[in-house]
Amino acid sequence: MNAKRVRCALLVLLLCSGVLFAAGALRTEGDAFFEKDVFEKAGSLRILRLGRLVGDGRGLDAPGGSLLAVHPEGGLWLARRRSLTRVSFAGMTTGQYWLPAGYGSVEIASLYVSRNAAWVGLSDGRIARRMHASGNWQVYTSGRSSPQRLIVAGGSLLAFSQEPGGSVVFFDEAKGRFLPYFSLPERLALVPRTVRYFGTGWYLGTDLGLFRVERPGTDNMKWAMQGSRHGLSLMTVHDCLPAGNRLLVASSVSPYPRLARHIRLTSYGDFVFQYFQGRWERYDERTAPDLLHFLQVNASNTSVSPNGLWVYEEGQDRAWTVRGAEDEFYRLIQVDDTGWLAAGAGGLYRFGRVGQEYRALRIVALPRLWIDDLQRDSEHAYVLSSRSLYAIPLKEFARGDTLQAVREGTNSAEVKTAGTNRRSAGQPQSEDEAFVRQIKRYLAGLRRTGTDRTK
Repeated sequence: MNAKRVRCALLVLLLCSGVLFAAGALRTEGDAFFEKDVFEKAGSLRILRLGRLVGDGRGLDAPGGSLLAVHPEGGLWLARRRSLTRVSFAGMTTGQYWLPAGYGSVEIASLYVSRNAAWVGLSDGRIARRMHASGNWQVYTSGRSSPQRLIVAGGSLLAFSQEPGGSVVFFDEAKGRFLPYFSLPERLALVPRTVRYFGTGWYLGTDLGLFRVERPGTDNMKWAMQGSRHGLSLMTVHDCLPAGNRLLVASSVSPYPRLARHIRLTSYGDFVFQYFQGRWERYDERTAPDLLHFLQVNASNTSVSPNGLWVYEEGQDRAWTVRGAEDEFYRLIQVDDTGWLAAGAGGLYRFGRVGQEYRALRIVALPRLWIDDLQRDSEHAYVLSSRSLYAIPLKEFARGDTLQAVREGTNSAEVKTAGTNRRSAGQPQSEDEAFVRQIKRYLAGLRRTGTDRTK
């Protein structure tokens, strides 16, 4: 009997070991996300503490592209290295979906969610689609081997490679594959999420400013640099968003050369930056390229404002700076009819039109915490930062408009109030805690004062 008991015990032990081994094998993909995501509440805020960093923790364009996406009928999606997470703040639930094992060691570079499927651009140049209903995955080729960024522009799903000389392809529903659309010029690299159809053409954000493309994909395709008289050609354009008949532009100062202050324009011609060659030259009509792939320098843009938010008017090819936006900006979303949120290197900003000009106010100061992405649906603005995903009720912003109260000196006072106090009740404060404290204070101020602040 004892021997029989020993054999049974050994059998049970072996079976348990097998189950554990199998579970371990099945969890290979999930080991990186072994820590669980946890929901929290902070007043009207909802927070999802992520079990692991999204991306490499280096900020908005690492790895680049969109990391958040909203389903057209509601529901938020989050992309992490090799998985998608469906997030419901209403139900405080998540669902996680891994890339198939047969896809190899690729990582997700960008995300777009349609009514029927979740699309991901992959690091090896392919594009994958997961159908919501069946959960089936399908992979497509783009003709490139570099990471693909996804965006919908002009009613079409576009995939583009970010590197100089890359290509833009579109998904043909009838043929079920991606087809070539147009290619980028040599040495002209796109910036993630900055392909927009606006006005009379396609607008592309690059490290060399804002470009418009007319009649793309045809033999008479035309490239033109925009806003060169106002400094946009000296900017890295990270994001752009239509606002009526104008285009809002989020940018940072480009690292490319500028015209030295001691150089003056003469009657013999203008200096231009030939970025194909990477050098300054005097403009000569006889030798200049037919395409306007150069920077025309004149007296109005030899000194560029550190401003990172711009309002661009296509018809006049003019750009205006947004007051109070002396920062580097990366993401834009609209929160109501007259206001927008912008993610900057120094924090989160609210901006909009006040009278005849646009003004910005920093509402959260985050000197040591990157904002990785911004998104919104009908009810919330979503802020992704490091290991936290914040859901901010949009109705809170409608209670009052602080932009009317922005006057000379108001910005500095507001920033000082919202500034990151590193100690609270004698204890060190984390950046996550600082974010929650500052945004709660800002929203409470809107609730307390309402429209009184506009008087």
